[in-house]
Amino acid sequence: MNRSFAFTGLALAVGLAACAQSDGPLGPNRLRAVGLDVADGPRVNVRYPAVLSYEVNGDVRIIEGCYRWSATKNGPLWSPQGPYCFDSELGSGANTVSSMLATGYPGTYRLEGYVRYVADGVTRNSNRVTTEITVIPRL
Repeated sequence: MNRSFAFTGLALAVGLAACAQSDGPLGPNRLRAVGLDVADGPRVNVRYPAVLSYEVNGDVRIIEGCYRWSATKNGPLWSPQGPYCFDSELGSGANTVSSMLATGYPGTYRLEGYVRYVADGVTRNSNRVTTEITVIPRL
């Protein structure tokens, strides 16, 4: 019985430490994704903008934005798709990466995104951020 309490406490402590690390200060030459915004009302097979916002500490070079779709309870049943990575375009503001995406089927999806970048000569991936999108049929 005491072992299960100890294990639960350890798991809780590790989880809290992981959260604190992801919200804490950025290390030198690091990037952290902080948001993913998608245009309202995306339609099937029509490209729509997705904007990843990030914070950065130091010297990094953005390579691309990467995305992965997975079904939600209202979406079609399939395995997660991606990641699909696209050359970066400057977003609509500072510290953003914009990509044009398309989804082939109507439904509600969980869209996950992250930024791939180079820092200190090493290619790295940022943390992942998610949003839910509802893709409507094309008229």
